[in-house]
Amino acid sequence: MFLDLLRFSSVDIKANLQSLGHMLPIYLIALSFGMPTNPMSAYLTLQLRDIGFDTFQTNLLTIPAYLLFIFQLLFWTWISERWNQRFLVGLSSQIWALPLLLFLEYMPADTGHWIKYTIAALLVGHPYVHAILVAITSRNAGTVRTRTVASALYNMFCQASSIISQNVRILPYTPHHFELERDEEKAC
Repeated sequence: MFLDLLRFSSVDIKANLQSLGHMLPIYLIALSFGMPTNPMSAYLTLQLRDIGFDTFQTNLLTIPAYLLFIFQLLFWTWISERWNQRFLVGLSSQIWALPLLLFLEYMPADTGHWIKYTIAALLVGHPYVHAILVAITSRNAGTVRTRTVASALYNMFCQASSIISQNVRILPYTPHHFELERDEEKAC
């Protein structure tokens, strides 16, 4: 029995290229699903401090955003299984973020603090579809041999998305953090 575990077959280049070809849409979604919302998540506490909240209030104000994030993860994963529709539900993150980013881009300068907070909290609490995309990758990868490669490539695209999105808004510290780059809107 143990010797059977040691017998494995390698994954050939042809199978990898075939796997890459039909999995490319999944990889592109993995590359783009976090880009619109990651910068807001990274700068949320700084933005809340700039609005005028103290440290304790800032910590308390992040709780609803992350509770919404957890609820969205559970809800959209359940919906995707219930409706048996993973690709459409997998795009819900971009559909959610686009109007919020457009509002932040074009909001008047005298917009109230609570409206800014609400939009920021809604962006942080976006539909997190990572679990759905992992399920798509696993189900569409084909054989066990190509599933390993497909999962590794999916993970690389997710990591690349995180790196790209963190570099979208590395700007000098400005008092108005709600100025968004158009790259985030393009990612939607």
